[in-house]
Amino acid sequence: MVLSGGWRVFVGALVLSAGVVAPATASADPAACTTWNQVELPVPPAVKFGHVTAASGSFAVGNGSFWSMYGSTILIWKDGQEFDQLAVFRGGPIWAHDVNSSGVVLVTSPSSASRWQQAGGYEPLRGLSGEYQVKAVDLNERGDVLGLSAGLPVLWPAGSSTPQRVPGLDESWTVRGLADDGSVLASNSSGTYWIGASGAVPLGATAEVRAVRGAHAVGTLDAGTEDAKAVRWNTSGEITATYPYFVTPAAVNTRGHVLSQDSWGMSVWFDAESGREVLNSSGANYAALTDDDDIYTSWGGGSDRGTPLLLDCANGTR
Repeated sequence: MVLSGGWRVFVGALVLSAGVVAPATASADPAACTTWNQVELPVPPAVKFGHVTAASGSFAVGNGSFWSMYGSTILIWKDGQEFDQLAVFRGGPIWAHDVNSSGVVLVTSPSSASRWQQAGGYEPLRGLSGEYQVKAVDLNERGDVLGLSAGLPVLWPAGSSTPQRVPGLDESWTVRGLADDGSVLASNSSGTYWIGASGAVPLGATAEVRAVRGAHAVGTLDAGTEDAKAVRWNTSGEITATYPYFVTPAAVNTRGHVLSQDSWGMSVWFDAESGREVLNSSGANYAALTDDDDIYTSWGGGSDRGTPLLLDCANGTR
C-alpha cells in the first residue's frame, strides 16, 4: 500500500497531516488521534544533541555531547519543556537508556548502570558479587530494571540496588524486555519466551520482538517468508492482534497501540484494523510512543546537531 498524507501549514502551528492508513472500524479506540502537532524540544546552546532514546508519560530523555568541551550529557524533558540535564566530564560517556512515567531514568555507560530520579539522584546498580560491572537492558513502570551481571540475567527490583537472578536463565539466554508485572522476555536457540510466575511461556520459534511495554510485546512471526506477519502478544504468550503485512512495529504503549516505522515514515495503529499516518518522510530516528499517543523522535544527529521533536497528539481523548 502507498501511504498518503504530508505537511500542512496552519496559522500559528505546523501540523502533521494524518492520512488514513486503513479504514477505521467500530472497534477503533475512541481516543485515537487524527492529527499530531510538531513541537521542537529545547536544547541548551552548548549541547550538540544526538537523539531521543525513550519517553513515557510526560517524560522524555535524549543524549548528546558538548560543542566546545569533552563530555557527554543527558537531557530530560517533561511536558515538552526542559526538566533537567545530567552531564559527565570525566570517567567516560553516559547515556539515558530508558525512562518511566514517574521520571525514573535508566542511565548506562559501557560497563555500569544507575537509576536516576531528580528527588534522589543516582542509585548505582550493583552486580551479583557487589561489583558495578553490569549491563542494563530495560526499565518498567514500577522502576524494576532488567540486565546482566557477569553475563547472567538479573533483575534489580524498584528501590533496591541488589540484583536477583532471573529464575531458570543462564548465560545462554538473551534478555530483551521487561513487562510491568516483572515478566522477563528472553530468547535462546529454541525461541522467545516470557519468563514469569507461571514459568516459561513460548511466543514461537520464529518470533522476533521489536518492543515491550506494559503487558505487551510487538514484533514479527516468520520474517522473510510468505507467511510473515506483524503481531502483538500479551504476557500469557497469546497473539492479541495481527496487523497488515506492511506494518513494521517499532514501539508499543500500555494501551496496546503500535507505532510502525520504516524508511517511508511512521503510522500509529490503534487496533489491528485501523491506523493513522503520522509522518510520510524519511529521516526520523528511533521514536517512542506514550500512552497519550504522543511520539518522541529526532532528526539528524551524527556529526551535526540533531533536533529532538515531540509529535503531540492534538485531538485524542486523554
